[in-house]
Amino acid sequence: MGALSRYAISHWSYTWLGKAFPVGPLAANVLACFLLGLVMQTAAPPTATLSPWLRNVIAIGFLGGLSTFSTVCFDTYDQFQEGQIFLAMANILISLAAGLFSIWLGVATAKSLFG
Repeated sequence: MGALSRYAISHWSYTWLGKAFPVGPLAANVLACFLLGLVMQTAAPPTATLSPWLRNVIAIGFLGGLSTFSTVCFDTYDQFQEGQIFLAMANILISLAAGLFSIWLGVATAKSLFG
């Protein structure tokens, strides 16, 4: 399901926004980071409301398929190879910053919802 979701996000973004910048993998990574932060905080002791089994199913199964770090790296490599140094560096910086922010946001959301 995660991989199919990643495909749908990428397909939609390329259809509507074009392929000049790899928005699809970026969007999938940011969403996966947010959801991972949410899931891990929801499963954290002492107020865990999510079982370790369900945490693993979501984090490893679904989010492992959704997150596209290897795709981000391949797209960035292609941009470097094509001489698009600015876009490649922007892709690295935006992906990292948005991913870290999304992890924080997921954790903060879980804390506010579940304590």
